[in-house]
Amino acid sequence: MAARAHDARITEADATAALQWLDTLWDELSPAEQSRMVALLVERVNIGEEGLDVLP
Repeated sequence: MAARAHDARITEADATAALQWLDTLWDELSPAEQSRMVALLVERVNIGEEGLDVLP
């Protein structure tokens, strides 16, 4: 898990809980805040004939 590169104490359960919390909060964020969040979470998106790759 990429989060462990930043902090080895982060577990998969921690990441899952954080994403579930984000799901409930998302609609409360302004479009600018949503955009900033996506920019912090996604480095690059590759689109090809075989599909879509989202790179953290």
